[in-house]
Amino acid sequence: MTVAQLATSLRTSTHASHTLFLLPEPWAGSPYALDHIRHELELLLMDFTVEEVPKKLWKTIEALGGAKVLHALWVSGRKVETVRSIIKAAFWPPPRPAHPIPYAGLSAGSPPPPPPDHAIGRVGWFIPAKEPKRKQLECRSLDHKQIYRLRFDYGQLDRVTAPLGNYVRSMVHDCPNHLFLLDGLRCSSFPGHLATELTHHGDHEVSQIARESHHHERFKSRHENCQYHFLTSDPFTVAVELPVWIEEEDLADFTDAFGARGPLTGHVDLVREKGGLVEVWDYKPRARHERTAATQVYLYTLALALRTGIPLTRFACGYFDEHDCYTFSPLRRSLLV
Repeated sequence: MTVAQLATSLRTSTHASHTLFLLPEPWAGSPYALDHIRHELELLLMDFTVEEVPKKLWKTIEALGGAKVLHALWVSGRKVETVRSIIKAAFWPPPRPAHPIPYAGLSAGSPPPPPPDHAIGRVGWFIPAKEPKRKQLECRSLDHKQIYRLRFDYGQLDRVTAPLGNYVRSMVHDCPNHLFLLDGLRCSSFPGHLATELTHHGDHEVSQIARESHHHERFKSRHENCQYHFLTSDPFTVAVELPVWIEEEDLADFTDAFGARGPLTGHVDLVREKGGLVEVWDYKPRARHERTAATQVYLYTLALALRTGIPLTRFACGYFDEHDCYTFSPLRRSLLV
């Protein structure tokens, strides 16, 4: 028997429409995680039950060989992603590297340590009553104080650098949404300034694609129509509105580097991969008059490097509109905070 078969056998008519989370112990990490989950579900007035699964039902399952107890959390209702977010927050943070990289090393292009495993699957099995059918073009609405629509093409992810593709896929179910609701730093409103020289391009290919996107009227937002056009017509676009973050534990000198406590969070307008480089872009309708866009894009790039383990030597940065494009290298840049 497998864990999936066990879950099927446990799902009687009583729990037919419930979300199930199978939580083994002592693998659960924090001894208070289950109490935290109960508390959050009670605050939201969600109906749930926690049952201990008899060991005779799962003792032969290899994946549960190290467990002493197996809990089954059943939650009714349709708020599947709310339940998932509560569970992710309860088991945060994941185990960290023993020696986080300093800002100077990251900026100089040293490889970041392998990113920690933040997937919910590291602590248990999350099993909705009905798995949504996967579409080729993924769209996941993320409620991070406002709605951000992460979009990507699964087929395109198979053709990009594996750490980048794996990270984008993971954001469908494993984005730590609670971090984006904290009162930390925002890439888009960062109080510091990036010291860098910009290269201006009068007719860059991203500006050309932005001009072509004007025939799109699928959405009310010009911004969203532009992103959608890139995703559906540009063979190098990987994802749009990609969530990224840096926590204090990710950098050895976070407070010194950013001048404040964390986390630092943001959503990248546009990620492309071309010619061996990961391109981080922001669409700015008045690019020529921008004063803070380079700082914003640079912070996105630092975060994406830490989240994927890809060094800054393999990144390029820029912002653009239909007429102007500005690019720069993220290597050896100084933040004035």
